[in-house]
Amino acid sequence: MLRSLFHGCGALALCVLIGCKTNTSRLDWLPESVREVYRPPGGDFYSYAPSVVRLKGVDHILACHNAESGVIRDDIYFIRRTANNVTAESVFKSGPDCAWDSFHVCDPSIVSGKFKFDGKGYRYAMFYLGNNVDASRNNQVGVAFGNDWRGPWMRYPEPIVEYPQNGRWGAGQPSAVYDSKGKLLLFYTKGIPATAGYVREVDLHDMASPKIGPEFKVSTNGLLRASGAPDYWNNFDVAYDPARKRFWAIREKRPYAPEDPRYITSHLEVVSVQADQIFRPDAQWRAEGEINPELTGHARNHNACFDRTLAGALPQRNRIRIVFSTSCAGEECRGKRPLWSYSLWQVEGKMVDGPVLKRRSPARKEVTHY
Repeated sequence: MLRSLFHGCGALALCVLIGCKTNTSRLDWLPESVREVYRPPGGDFYSYAPSVVRLKGVDHILACHNAESGVIRDDIYFIRRTANNVTAESVFKSGPDCAWDSFHVCDPSIVSGKFKFDGKGYRYAMFYLGNNVDASRNNQVGVAFGNDWRGPWMRYPEPIVEYPQNGRWGAGQPSAVYDSKGKLLLFYTKGIPATAGYVREVDLHDMASPKIGPEFKVSTNGLLRASGAPDYWNNFDVAYDPARKRFWAIREKRPYAPEDPRYITSHLEVVSVQADQIFRPDAQWRAEGEINPELTGHARNHNACFDRTLAGALPQRNRIRIVFSTSCAGEECRGKRPLWSYSLWQVEGKMVDGPVLKRRSPARKEVTHY
């Protein structure tokens, strides 16, 4: 499959075979671009873990979202955002009783291609995390097919990435990049024996006989905590950069904050690697930029994604857009459960080839968002 991998993405296929020299690039964040993308309606609602594609000036977003105020149970919502209007609706719910995904469905990642399922052709494949218990365990990765972001989404009955139903966290947080004829690279997180990122090739051209390739662990070389100690993958999104022939990833950076909520991060890091190195255990990731409270004005910045094309590529050569989730923290929550403050924000950056450009951020007033 490697000979056909990314046939539609410029010269990457050739790079995979013979290797290519790549340009260096760094991110120069634009603080004035930090703004809210979507806030759930009044009541105890949350939204996080988006997948974003901008089409003809309109944001098309799939994200985790609870459907009933005060109830922690995820649907996948479609959020459509124009310059003057934002709409949101549930488009994908948990599976039937006793199904592997009968309780939560979350962490969508959408790609466009040609897919055949149950004798019908579909334009979109949506990967997602699902589980069958009211807890953060027994997660597996599934896929559904559709011809419209609003659905209907036709659920493939079995997980694409299986995990034993043994009460552990499992496998989830998928991110897919499309090639051609249903071939994709599927990235995801697994929690055993230690939390790590994985990638595999999958061919979903005909779901009567899907082809699921072997699993490779994604290298952690170059991933560092704030202390400089080695870090690991989880909650990461991936995009392909055809101009530089690199994969970019946005990941959660540790350590997590010592005050509540301790289970989500305040810092996100953008990293990249040569495309022809993605399957190598010694691949070297390069730090490109960091999203932190100083930049965003939010105490927590987590569950982020790239604004990508429908093939999972970066849409512009010299500009990048990140959509991320926010949360209150500490006293800012004012006795409110942090989950109910989760909303979607964005930041943009210039991709500058060559040495790092240091930009001095303007002074930021203290603002309480929640």
